Amino acid sequence: MKFKRVMALLAVIIITLLFVLMIIAAFTDSAFFLPLLYLTLIVPILLFIMSWLYKLIKGDNNALDEAAADYEEEKK
Repeated sequence: MKFKRVMALLAVIIITLLFVLMIIAAFTDSAFFLPLLYLTLIVPILLFIMSWLYKLIKGDNNALDEAAADYEEEKK
């Protein structure tokens, strides 16, 4: 559980830093505004995918079992 908390805190810090830098770049008319905007959109998506893959690799089969059960119900 400690690993998840550290990663969540790191994600919040990174996303907050990206927002602050993007706002500064917007007000200073910097050329870094669009790349920071792109990163602000992509980084949370990548972090979500990484956490999802971590659950799959770590062996959290509850999510997989629920997805399989839902799929079987839809087939009927």
